[in-house]
Amino acid sequence: MAWQLSEPPKAEADSFAAKDWLYQVWKFLKFGSNTTAVSVDYSAKMEDKYILMSCAGGARSVTLPFATGNRGKEIIIKKTEASGNAVTATPRGTETIDGAASASTAVRATPIRLVSDNSNWHLW
Repeated sequence: MAWQLSEPPKAEADSFAAKDWLYQVWKFLKFGSNTTAVSVDYSAKMEDKYILMSCAGGARSVTLPFATGNRGKEIIIKKTEASGNAVTATPRGTETIDGAASASTAVRATPIRLVSDNSNWHLW
């Protein structure tokens, strides 16, 4: 037996559900799903979603935007070539990535997927 919702959930205009839904729509419109390809150290922008990083010329870093105030923001960094050089994601200020100062990969096509909890970044 399949479970079905007979009608959409009702939410008052000031309820959490209504505000969260509007926030999710706003977040999509504001942040979109932009792809940026780079081969130098890079400071990610809030509109970045996917960052394709070539480390052929040496180790590279991506400085993340602030997690604070950006709950649900997702950034995915993918190394695009097979050199042994690493790409490292580094948060700003005192923010962390799962409690660490950074996250990195030296393996081609291995993404660093990060999500903000509104105060720090988390690997996903």
